[in-house]
Amino acid sequence: SRWSPLGWEWRSQYGQDRFVFERFFAADELASSLSSEGGGEVSERRWGVFVELETHDYRKNSRAGRMERLLRRNGFRFFDRVVQDDIWIRRRSNDLGCHHPGLRFTAEASPWGAMREAAHWALEDLRAVLPLAQRGSRTGEVLGQHRAAFQKMQELWVGGDPRQLEAECPMGVLAASMHFNLLERIHGNIASVGADLRVQQTFHQPLRVHRMAGALNFTEEVLLAERAGHQLEIRLPLPRSWHEASFIETLESGWPLFGYLDFAARAASAQGQPIFADKTAGFNILEPMAIPRPMCQLEVAAGGMLAHLKIQPKPQSSRGPHAARADFFLDADACSKLGMAAARFHAARALLRAAPLAPRLDRYVKMVNWTVPEGCIGAMRLDSTSPDRHCSTLPHADCAAVDDRGRAVPRRCLAVRRAAGRALRLRRGPLLEGTQAGNFIQEGERLLREFIDRHGLFNAVWAT
Repeated sequence: SRWSPLGWEWRSQYGQDRFVFERFFAADELASSLSSEGGGEVSERRWGVFVELETHDYRKNSRAGRMERLLRRNGFRFFDRVVQDDIWIRRRSNDLGCHHPGLRFTAEASPWGAMREAAHWALEDLRAVLPLAQRGSRTGEVLGQHRAAFQKMQELWVGGDPRQLEAECPMGVLAASMHFNLLERIHGNIASVGADLRVQQTFHQPLRVHRMAGALNFTEEVLLAERAGHQLEIRLPLPRSWHEASFIETLESGWPLFGYLDFAARAASAQGQPIFADKTAGFNILEPMAIPRPMCQLEVAAGGMLAHLKIQPKPQSSRGPHAARADFFLDADACSKLGMAAARFHAARALLRAAPLAPRLDRYVKMVNWTVPEGCIGAMRLDSTSPDRHCSTLPHADCAAVDDRGRAVPRRCLAVRRAAGRALRLRRGPLLEGTQAGNFIQEGERLLREFIDRHGLFNAVWAT
């Protein structure tokens, strides 16, 4: 590190800065490359993005453990490891409405809480109209039932600054982007859902897609595909919000991102084998596009028991004795990475069903200068020596928070408002990160992200 006018500047020694840059800032840089021609997004220097911590698996490093606890307390989370260095990224989002689904705010204080509820309503509408869209029926009337509920979300998505929105609530931006891109396809051509996933524009606003598409170097993309021995595919870089929001954070915050991904997978796979149309010398040549054909299958027992990943001795959809190397490796990665990721996710679910996390492990989030309506709180006071522990023994409906006077705040009273000098301690569920189930989710997440980096979002969604 070194001192600069803007503060301490941390520099990487082994190329971790490039590893992080290609995942976090590639979309911003590509969109800003047209700034001189079309007023694109402004490129800027970035500070305090990540910290690297040297660790070794072959020895017990107490110093690394102390550093991890320090980083967690200061708003960092583990992202990935490069060689012997753990990369911890700084959480930018501290919006209470984005991270805590039980709170209710006014639109001026935080619009994200209301938008999360609207996203759930909107997802249910999309699921209801998908059969109509596949039959070519009209869908506008059905979608209009809850259109007013997510009007605010639409205004932010259309006119808001994408980088500012990502900094406020990365999970909310991903869910909103998926909704409005899918909504446009539902109204138009449902078959183009797969094309959006293949180009990886599902998580981007239309203006940013336009800027990135205009800045792509098509000749360079052709050369890279030829050197790698792959079929030419144009894939836009995924936004920073995709890499910044962990799966555990997304689950705990209540945003229906995985519901939207499931919907996109069903809509894309319902169209059948994707076809590439090549118009050469006046002829329209239709060629099937490569899709993953996993060499294994995941057997899931009833009741949420552990899943088993088994290799198929004779795959039903074999490519033949001389498959293209890119297709062969795609099938192998679909089994080794996606199959293992799915097995890890099922293992986490089985652990939580067999032994749910104890209420005594509840964590409490302190909210300074916030309070709830005074007339809503009952007269029940908690144990003054340990109010949090006493609250954890009560049902969540009766004690969802503890106020600064040691009183239990019911869940129905969590319509918070600002009040100088007041405080709340919001009751959240047990911390999933650091548990065995949380480690399984984190391992599955790393495998899934690696597959997407190598083979694209479409192939990952299709294989599910």
